[in-house]
Amino acid sequence: MKRRGSVLKFYAIAVLPCAVLLSCARAMSGEARQAVFISVVKNLGVTISLPDGWNKAAEGDCVISPRGKNYCMDSAKPAGLPPCARVELEARFKDDPEDKLMSLDFLPAADGRLENRGLTGACAARVTAPKINSVVFRAAYTSELLSVNLFSERFAVGRDVRPDEIAVVEQESKRLFDSLSVSALMADQPPPRPKQDPERPDFERVKKEGAAYQPRVRPEPLLKADGLKLTGKYDEAALEYATLSVQFPYDSEIGLGDIEIARGNYEAARSRYQNAMNADPSRPDALNGLGSVAFALGKVDEAEEFFKRAELIDPENPGTLVNMGWVNVARGRWIDAEKSFMGALARSPDPDVAASATNGLT
Repeated sequence: MKRRGSVLKFYAIAVLPCAVLLSCARAMSGEARQAVFISVVKNLGVTISLPDGWNKAAEGDCVISPRGKNYCMDSAKPAGLPPCARVELEARFKDDPEDKLMSLDFLPAADGRLENRGLTGACAARVTAPKINSVVFRAAYTSELLSVNLFSERFAVGRDVRPDEIAVVEQESKRLFDSLSVSALMADQPPPRPKQDPERPDFERVKKEGAAYQPRVRPEPLLKADGLKLTGKYDEAALEYATLSVQFPYDSEIGLGDIEIARGNYEAARSRYQNAMNADPSRPDALNGLGSVAFALGKVDEAEEFFKRAELIDPENPGTLVNMGWVNVARGRWIDAEKSFMGALARSPDPDVAASATNGLT
């Protein structure tokens, strides 16, 4: 699965009057060019002091690096997840979910006190995906009333950046990441009342509930292609699925869609899943695939609608359960997420689904 956090829309303005921000003396030094984003939730402003060579993008909540790459921002209500855990979650289930060799290199913490930037926590990392030879730079921040993600577009090594330039791009990214701050726009608001958590699910009970579930038997000829896909041998897997497309048109399109989404080719993946949907609308896999594409593109609402449609077809399907688990994570619905992941793990013979569910629970 491909994962992204819940998005709250920001509105960008070119200049924010000095009197608006309580922390005006700190934030508006007059020396640094700034990109200021105003949250329509919690009455907060997010300020990025642009380093030399950086510019505000004409559209969206993004800034443009000296190398022409967008670094974009989204936000969510605080959900108790530490910033470094958030960075890892976003990286593993959005940037390169199928790359088992993906690695995170956390960047050194910024000098200075976080509270001077209106933050309670911050973490940044370089995300390296060896299979597609690319890097992404990510940062996550927490404040009392808001959490923020700031992340780069993918840098293809050899095309967008030479291997010997990665360290330079990392330093450029870190300067940007270290400039973000969160401030109240008018009056400070009291922190939200803590809510009493509902009872957490019991895995033994969930296992008993899922014991009667009978998954669809996978046809033997597809198992070879599945194995190649799961081990990252995408070219060989694609050939196997193509060979089986006449005998198993639905499953072959699903497999080819999975390969495209693993490679980051989301439109091609969407087309494959839609082909499968047209071949057999009575099965949930194509809806799960279409939802996965939407989630990878940050369209959480659209993804949830696809997953809910898949639930109507088979409410116990492990793939649907694990997908809904990640939607619940993105929404900050931690108990519901735990229930979904446990349900998937109790029912799934698929190692990929089981691995995703296990990652969700940890």
